[in-house]
Amino acid sequence: AQGLVGSMLKDVNGFLWVGTGGGLSRFDGSRFKNYYHDPRKPGSINATITGNGMVEDSLHNIWIGSNNGLVRYDIKADTFAHFFPAIGSPFDRWAFPFWATANEIFCFEHASVIASYDIHTFARKRITDFTPADSVSDSGGALSSAVVDQRTNSIWVLHGHGGSYGGPPG
Repeated sequence: AQGLVGSMLKDVNGFLWVGTGGGLSRFDGSRFKNYYHDPRKPGSINATITGNGMVEDSLHNIWIGSNNGLVRYDIKADTFAHFFPAIGSPFDRWAFPFWATANEIFCFEHASVIASYDIHTFARKRITDFTPADSVSDSGGALSSAVVDQRTNSIWVLHGHGGSYGGPPG
């Protein structure tokens, strides 16, 4: 969809999903299918930047971080649904999914909250808020590069990761 790639995911069916600075693409091994917003088509993706991380849930739906909230691709219906952060203005709806369990996906919202979404009911739960002392920000895609350590119940986040969209190193 666009040349600035921020995230990729290979799903259970072998498709390669590519989140970019200008849309979402799916590669089947031969061809790319590009997903763009179409205001005349309900269920189309309504986000420009889709490179903020991707996770596949246990139902094999793809959750995509975007500049317009969290986006869920429904594999059976071939449609997209949007989930907006409870904080921030409509112009600041960044979301960064980073982990999935059997029943939930976890994401950073607005670079200041960790939230989870139930993949069956879509109920949102606020897990924690960051303080300014936590120094968590998305300097070039760092939040989409988080890693969960279940053994220690910890989340590791890159700080000042240099520019998945050409941003300066922090």
